[in-house]
Amino acid sequence: MPPETPISTTRSAMARRFAAGAAMGVLIASVPFAAGHPFQLSSLEVAAAALVITTSGVMGCLWGGRFLDALSRALDSTSV
Repeated sequence: MPPETPISTTRSAMARRFAAGAAMGVLIASVPFAAGHPFQLSSLEVAAAALVITTSGVMGCLWGGRFLDALSRALDSTSV
């Protein structure tokens, strides 16, 4: 019988992946403000930023390091 992995280890690994993906999402959401976009947040912009952050976190959970590496390479190729 294979050794069982503790559930807390799996949950913590998933939480770290989500946190890393969400952090990359925050970086993506902050790019327009770093580029000089005026700081007036409407509810639509807040909803779009929340969607980007949540989606990045979930995709980080699903694909882990491969997603984060691909996202890092895409951000490296931007001019901002």
